[in-house]
Amino acid sequence: MSNLNDNTWLEIAESRSKNYWFLAQFYLLRPQHSFVQQISSALEANTSNTELSGLYDEIQQLQEDNEAITQLEKEYTRLFRGLREGYGPPPPYESVYRENRLFGDSTSAVMRHYQNAGFGAIDEDAGPQDHIGVELKFMSLLCYQEYNAWKNNNSKQALQTIEQQKAFLSQHLMTWLPEFCQRLINESQLNFYSIIAKLTLDSLQQELSLLDEITHELNAA
Repeated sequence: MSNLNDNTWLEIAESRSKNYWFLAQFYLLRPQHSFVQQISSALEANTSNTELSGLYDEIQQLQEDNEAITQLEKEYTRLFRGLREGYGPPPPYESVYRENRLFGDSTSAVMRHYQNAGFGAIDEDAGPQDHIGVELKFMSLLCYQEYNAWKNNNSKQALQTIEQQKAFLSQHLMTWLPEFCQRLINESQLNFYSIIAKLTLDSLQQELSLLDEITHELNAA
């Protein structure tokens, strides 16, 4: 880590915001051809990362096979739409995994976090706003708020936003994401979403450690 007199914190916040948004798209968007091309372009500069390299290889194969994209769309529906019990894992909503129901107390608690950060519904098309993709988008928006705080030399606001990130991760995402990702890994019939699940879980576990490190560094400064 570097000190507060350079652009380190701003750059870290921007990078983390982009990473959360990148992950969210896999859970919110059907994997049609245009989406696959977009992801391929985003990954070209990151193939040195082992997990991203594996994902890039999957994407390249998809682009060469339209039938494979059709199969992936079907897999997306099976894994994330919760069409019927036994057909795929439970739909990706926090309240479903924590309370075995939609629109539970978890949903209300998540919305309070959004409102405290200045947001309302973040992605209405996702349905209940405790959808995994929406929660990841929220973290992206918090990181972007942190980025703007550093850009405006407002370290107090940046630290406040970091605390909001830590709270949401510990109180919400990490209370159900490990189970959700493990279900994806176990029930994915195609390698693509198994890779996404592993990438998501690894990224958020690293985030918890990184936020603790950032907080320590900033308080020391």
